Amino acid sequence: MQQGKWLARYKRHIEALACYDQLLAIQPGNYKAHSHRGEALVALGRHADGLDAYRRALTLKPDHVGAHVGIGDALRDLGQHEAAIAAFDRAIAIFPDNPDLLSGALFNINYSGSFTPAEILARHRHYGELVEIPLRANWQVHTNTPDPARPIRVGFVSGDLRRHPVGYFMENVFHELAKAPLELYAYANQPQDDDLTARIRPCFKCWRDIFDHTDDSVATQIRADGIDILVDLSGHTGNHRLKVFARKPAPVQVTYLGYFASTGLSAMDYILGNRWLMPDGDPEQYTERPYRLPDAHLCFTPPSLDIAVKPPPALANGYVTFGNFNALAKMTDNVVACWADILHAVPDSRLLLKSPPLDATDVREQVLQRFAVHGIADDRLLLEGRSDYANYFACYHKLDIALDPFPYNGGTTTADALWMGVPVLTLQGDRYVARMGTSILKILDLPEWVASSQDDYVARAARLAADVQALATLRAGLRERFVTSPLCDAPRFAANLERAFREMWQAWCTKPGFGFTRGEP
Repeated sequence: MQQGKWLARYKRHIEALACYDQLLAIQPGNYKAHSHRGEALVALGRHADGLDAYRRALTLKPDHVGAHVGIGDALRDLGQHEAAIAAFDRAIAIFPDNPDLLSGALFNINYSGSFTPAEILARHRHYGELVEIPLRANWQVHTNTPDPARPIRVGFVSGDLRRHPVGYFMENVFHELAKAPLELYAYANQPQDDDLTARIRPCFKCWRDIFDHTDDSVATQIRADGIDILVDLSGHTGNHRLKVFARKPAPVQVTYLGYFASTGLSAMDYILGNRWLMPDGDPEQYTERPYRLPDAHLCFTPPSLDIAVKPPPALANGYVTFGNFNALAKMTDNVVACWADILHAVPDSRLLLKSPPLDATDVREQVLQRFAVHGIADDRLLLEGRSDYANYFACYHKLDIALDPFPYNGGTTTADALWMGVPVLTLQGDRYVARMGTSILKILDLPEWVASSQDDYVARAARLAADVQALATLRAGLRERFVTSPLCDAPRFAANLERAFREMWQAWCTKPGFGFTRGEP
């Protein structure tokens, strides 16, 4: 069992599966082995087999929390969000005061369109109260020198300082921040490093691996390091360390990039975004104080690939190909219905979906059936699974228009599409995660690609698809527009980020101590 768990930790899932199978041949009633087997199968893209394994574990032990959580994660991957949320709720009913279960559930509800922003905030607040109440009495007054002009020591906490969207977006930014009057510290919560890790490590004055360290020990180290501003790059995503932030080890604490909603912590002082993600006058959605960057809220690091933009395939095909390369989990039933309406509105058009779970026959059949309910024939859908890095980008040559899912918009895939010259149609929503596409497209001065409602989304898709020559003209210049915009300007973005840190630090210096900066002018 332990060997299998160790192998799974380092993503050696085939070998881990073999360990669990060997154990189950000897101990067929070992419910933990069945549950871990389910985890390995899902990681390998065998979701149906993984769900069977989890359910076998629950047959043996109905209150096994790990199996309920595993079922929830697997169903989320397949876009079955209501069933996924129900699975998480069953786990939470067994251990209602487990913050890790609550955090996992928070991540999942962002995919669903069935929760209002107020309901989402209330759930995040509940998490924050559960984690912080036992800790607040032990918060210490910060003794950092309150000099507003001195170099600031900034720590970044993340489990994704590697080949991951967070790593891709931050790579060039870290290199620019390293030139600023900042002292950068990294607190890496990942079990393995890679080539991207090696490229960014020299940007930091100090790099600390914290994956196997307790929350108390990490918080103590951060305080000993004299960190002035501590930045969370994970939120409620995998390998986060929000319970470290709940101990308030730094005077100023900021959440940014890795997540797309409030952390729920009162100890988190700021959330970074911009005016499109967090418009003035927006109803309260955060326990943190919004800090609005002047333009882009992220900075794309273009891939080091020699791959050209090609003309839209509709010129040769005679029909338009829509597409989406986001995680299948973002394709809710509402999204399926909307995309089906687009296919009905644009005769002979196709929809290309590309996501790793589509390697599995049963998953492809489920997707075809979800569209068939709306009258879409199988031959209108093109389904592709996993590709290597270069072939993934080459697949954008097959798209005329990329469709942004909702309410959970694309981030990395939107940037990838634009870099490949493929325009993206988005639907502006009522929360941070549902405005990421709007933010990117408004910065590129492409307001015609931002829809205000589902009906408008369908109408715009049909109208934009009808003018293939206009698509060709836009496509020819889209990469240049993208790479010369603030979205790819690392020096500019780093300067904005440095200015944000300086203003946050100056605000704390006017009222040093615990660092309660929220609500200050």
